[in-house]
Amino acid sequence: TLNTMLARPVAVGEAVEAPDFVAVLSNIFQDIAAALDSNQELLQSSFGSGALLRAVQELQQECDVQATLLIRKFSQFRRLKQLVNEISRRSGASSSEPADPREVESYLEELLLLCQRSEEYNNYMMHMMSQDPAAAASSPAVCNTFKTGKFNTAVQELIGYYISMEEYYMVSNVAKAIEIDEVLKDSPTSS
Repeated sequence: TLNTMLARPVAVGEAVEAPDFVAVLSNIFQDIAAALDSNQELLQSSFGSGALLRAVQELQQECDVQATLLIRKFSQFRRLKQLVNEISRRSGASSSEPADPREVESYLEELLLLCQRSEEYNNYMMHMMSQDPAAAASSPAVCNTFKTGKFNTAVQELIGYYISMEEYYMVSNVAKAIEIDEVLKDSPTSS
């Protein structure tokens, strides 16, 4: 499991299989969606207006705990905060690169997938909340509570890391392209 992989001490230089954070987060979302989809009619017919909204809110509270924990572990495992701080600190310096752009690219891909899945989940949950007639009366308050929860706050932090790392990645690639493209003295050129 993810906790077992992250809890095991790792020796310096030891190759470590990275946990599939995207798959785990997707599984959390799929479990929540399956619970809502399979019980939506039962909730509404048995408990009436407001039952679906309450179920969504309860499941979101669990998501706030589990998915936020997963995102925190992802950030720690990938050392995103340290990497972004190092990139920020060295951005003006012409010394060596703080990170290999290829490594940053793989982190960007993973960050993008995590953020994409989170946005899809948020859209689904907002849709489910809108399916309950009781949601119309409290819609702005419910939406605000949903969007400012622990999980969405953690996702916003990931987006901040993504923006900083994407900027570094693009600047590094442009600098490399310019370096490759520069004409050297006494080198043959085509017309």
